[in-house]
Amino acid sequence: MNPEPKKYAHNPNMAATSFMQPEQPYFAHHPGRFFYLRDDESGELFSAPFAPIKAELDSFEFQPGLSDIKWKIKHSDIELEITLTLSPDLAAELWHVKVRNSDSQSRKVSLVPYFPVGYMSWMNMGAHFDDELNAVVCTSITPYQKLEDYAKNKHLKDITYLACDVKQRTLKPVCLDLKGRAVFIIQQDLATNVA
Repeated sequence: MNPEPKKYAHNPNMAATSFMQPEQPYFAHHPGRFFYLRDDESGELFSAPFAPIKAELDSFEFQPGLSDIKWKIKHSDIELEITLTLSPDLAAELWHVKVRNSDSQSRKVSLVPYFPVGYMSWMNMGAHFDDELNAVVCTSITPYQKLEDYAKNKHLKDITYLACDVKQRTLKPVCLDLKGRAVFIIQQDLATNVA
């Protein structure tokens, strides 16, 4: 696939890129992209398109297109339409999520995106939320082993970001809390009233 997504979503380990390293943080859902949706009143939770919670859905449609991929999911009278568009030229993904309540009474829900950036560098990596961009910005230094490689690598822009058009209320960029069927507390609330 070109442009290659490994430019912004890194493997959970760095095989054959250096000699000795400390234990690397491994996570099972790489390169997963999913969304958690929680009913804030009942506490019911499911993930979309399907994994990792694997809740039984009322309906599920997968629609591959010529320039995008679409999922239509329904669970407990909440409908999600998720569209993924890939650029032919840029290393970027555009995700668009529509949430619709098909029930007659209004509901309060939280939608949380899950995007594992991965193990970017053994030398230095970090993340912060930029209010001006309304985005999580992840940075790293490309690893090098020889002093001569520093000059080649110092100008590289190793940046991955997750931006949204809805203002975030809180943020917790820790993926270990946001997976699977385990007891789950969403710590990143993008609370939205869905009518």
